[in-house]
Amino acid sequence: MILITGGAGYIGSHTALNFLKSGLDVVIFDSLEKGHIETVETLKKEGNLHFVKGDLKNYEDIINVFKKKMFREKELLKILSSSYNTLCIRRRR
Repeated sequence: MILITGGAGYIGSHTALNFLKSGLDVVIFDSLEKGHIETVETLKKEGNLHFVKGDLKNYEDIINVFKKKMFREKELLKILSSSYNTLCIRRRR
């Protein structure tokens, strides 16, 4: 399971698409402030994708996404871009 924050934006959606094409399950966590729900709907056609609306600036939103899915902190992979931070967390199946 991969968690991608900002997954409804340009960089995050392309990252999600690559993981989905690799056969991995993806959770997109996005506030939709700059991302688009249409992008999420398109990605759902590519594989097992779940969407959680939330904001990284809101502590409760972050806690709620981790309550819904089980992720291991030690499996955190941080991908930095020039304009956004995209966090990917991989969970062993």
